[in-house]
Amino acid sequence: MFKNFYTTQMSTDHKQLRIRFVKMRSKSGRFSKIMAAVMAVTLAFMMMCVTIVMAATGEDGLEHWDKNEAYLIDGTSVSLSTDKENVPQWVYDNVTTDGNMELIMKRYELRMIDGWLIPMNLLEIKGNIGSITLASSAVERGKVTKQDKETNSYNQFFQQAEENDRFIQYTFIEYNNEGYGNVKNIMDKFIRANIQDNAGVVLGFTMSEDFKIKKAFVSFTVNDENDNIKTEYPCINIDYINFSDIGDFQNNMQEAYIKIWDYNFSVYEKDYENKSVDEIKISVIEASKERITLDIQCNLPDIERRDINIYNEYENLVFTPYEHDKLFGSISLTPKVEDIASEKWEQENITGNFLSGHKYRVTVCLIDSNNKTVYRWQEYATIK
Repeated sequence: MFKNFYTTQMSTDHKQLRIRFVKMRSKSGRFSKIMAAVMAVTLAFMMMCVTIVMAATGEDGLEHWDKNEAYLIDGTSVSLSTDKENVPQWVYDNVTTDGNMELIMKRYELRMIDGWLIPMNLLEIKGNIGSITLASSAVERGKVTKQDKETNSYNQFFQQAEENDRFIQYTFIEYNNEGYGNVKNIMDKFIRANIQDNAGVVLGFTMSEDFKIKKAFVSFTVNDENDNIKTEYPCINIDYINFSDIGDFQNNMQEAYIKIWDYNFSVYEKDYENKSVDEIKISVIEASKERITLDIQCNLPDIERRDINIYNEYENLVFTPYEHDKLFGSISLTPKVEDIASEKWEQENITGNFLSGHKYRVTVCLIDSNNKTVYRWQEYATIK
């Protein structure tokens, strides 16, 4: 029932990773603010060779990541009872003999050793004979439309969901595909599955207009060697009232639905204090409706590129220049109409300008020739 989102070659360009890890059904690409309240829990995974360290900035003010980090955001769990007709054989061979199991989903931020953040969602499936853990490779989100229900008759999810429901679907796999490169190497530290039939689970949630979770839909799959779905089993419908949340899972769903990932700053770093480095000077020199202009000066060697992102007060990514004619100096950022659009302003007259009186979070990341983060900076600019 679910599309294949996997690719045999994962790009080292984190702009491309952003696209591949977060697939939006909405053509407008609308996003909203990040979590207002994040579960302040950091899990240690030392037994899996992943060490948690919240501070990696040296005395020189530069980034020095030497270990992977995983930050727990939230999660949810549910008990499930099923029979052999509704699940693949791998479930009964590896998890349960009586059809009873528990699904435990947890959402994380994963900071890789090069300093970049990627989303990581884990699903543990526990039963009376064992457990396995899978990781998500794709998140799809949007609204269930009348056209979805009419044109996707093969799709059990759309047939069971109600029209105009918002939804989020997480695709969990074993990460067997070697094309994922370094991402696969990291995910392998968390995944616990050694199954002859490649395991997969798709877990979807439907929500009301105000983002209250209504139902969950679970589908177990058998995948090929590249993690693409070969066989999909019946979609199991579960009322959300049966779930037990970890942290603030329900209240975080609006942010999970709307936001795009920040690959530079964790959800715990919205009040990040910029570090003083003699060779680097960054400032906002203009913040008007027409443009935000930065002055970026850097005398460090081996800085090959820089990443600039602008987020609005809802944490929607409203501007991210893929290319620019110069690395440093005075850089003016002018959004296009489709860049500035947001679901919050869906019914308003979108002009393509920044909004007067509103505050925007501007981030800059300096990257060396090895694609490693060297320096991070952020500032909140209020539009005049």
